[in-house]
Amino acid sequence: MKKLMMTAVLLASMTAASAQDKGSANGEAKPTSLIAQPEAEKKPGPDIDAMLGIKGEGEVHEKLISINRTFNKEMAALEEGKGKLSDQDYEDRVIVLMKERDAEFEQLLSPEQFMKLTNLREELGDRNASPGMVK
Repeated sequence: MKKLMMTAVLLASMTAASAQDKGSANGEAKPTSLIAQPEAEKKPGPDIDAMLGIKGEGEVHEKLISINRTFNKEMAALEEGKGKLSDQDYEDRVIVLMKERDAEFEQLLSPEQFMKLTNLREELGDRNASPGMVK
């Protein structure tokens, strides 16, 4: 009787595990987490523009976006050529690019806003967080 009961429990658990692995009827895999969010519903990072009080400020906001686009293109180009650089040269170039971007931010933002940006980066632990980031 015990063997029959154990066999039934084992069979039931194997069937349940197999059903979980198969996913939906159309062949898509199920998320591994029961609380996984679809990509479109994931929350973006903090809204740096709103935190700095520049959300929707037209020309300033557009310039910040432009600075970030340029920075992102330069970083992408640097990533492509990473294999040709030593680790130290790569890190040095990243720092130069970040300093150039921040110098442009400092020209656009008020001293208070730039100081707040610096403080936000420290709080977030993200030295790359910046206003005008397109999410």
